[in-house]
Amino acid sequence: MPDHDTNQPEALPVGLAEIAARLGVSRRTIDGWRARKIFPDPRWRVGNRPAWSWPDIEAWDEARRAELPVHWPIGQLVERYRAGASITGLSRDGAGTESTIRARLVEAGVEIRPPGRRRVEHRP
Repeated sequence: MPDHDTNQPEALPVGLAEIAARLGVSRRTIDGWRARKIFPDPRWRVGNRPAWSWPDIEAWDEARRAELPVHWPIGQLVERYRAGASITGLSRDGAGTESTIRARLVEAGVEIRPPGRRRVEHRP
């Protein structure tokens, strides 16, 4: 007799590229989550590469999203940041805490500029 629930489909391994595509984030975002140790550990190694169970990743992502307080709609947050507002300035304007703003921007796939660096447009 099998020692697992035969009514549940067996989880197939998924790699980083597939996880990024399914979550709608960049591979770089997932690398950042792994570096900060907030991403689940891989369940397997396939061809010497880490692999995860998609149901495990879905559960993790759902829990992560539930923890992010929503102060401003993400579109407004991204628009203001891309227009040159700093994360600190957005926090002062009531968009949320700096860590929450940073997490929401990263979640939206926005590349975070180093602190103190403003985008400068060069005109001919």
